[in-house]
Amino acid sequence: SRPVQSLAVDARAELIVVTDGESKTVQLWAMAEPPGIRPALTQVSVKHGAGGTSLPTGQRIDNFACKATVHSVALNGEGTILAVGVTAHTEVYRLSWWADSSGKNPAVRHEPLLYLEEAPALQGGVALSGSGDTLAVAAKGEVQIFHVPSGATIRRLRQEGRARCAALSNDGAVAIYGGF
Repeated sequence: SRPVQSLAVDARAELIVVTDGESKTVQLWAMAEPPGIRPALTQVSVKHGAGGTSLPTGQRIDNFACKATVHSVALNGEGTILAVGVTAHTEVYRLSWWADSSGKNPAVRHEPLLYLEEAPALQGGVALSGSGDTLAVAAKGEVQIFHVPSGATIRRLRQEGRARCAALSNDGAVAIYGGF
């Protein structure tokens, strides 16, 4: 197995996004029931997204390639906006869910929303607010805050040393970041 570089989960703990090591690939998985938290079930389905597509747990739903090494991933609360911080830039996608007519074989469409060439996430991190309207990108010596619908820079926060990680409050009003 390969080491995990970054992972994210939606607010309902139904979707997990993972990237490994020096990978240029992002994987989306339906979450399995956490052991010891809920009763153990052999087959569970969860509802996800506005369409309510049923996703079997523990199943990889999608796999897609980025143009450069992925350093960090983030999801909004609903699991409908995905931020991917790569070596040279940051990519933001809208996720939409669908299944075939039988309701089986769920899949994810990932529509590009934003490509931020001025926001590389080289050895840094990305974070989204609960709605997905606010994005933080931590890298080098700063954290950049963006308004996702417009792509506008809201603020640049300088840090002495390297910024490696960031988090946003649910409403996007508070940014927390760190590094070394």
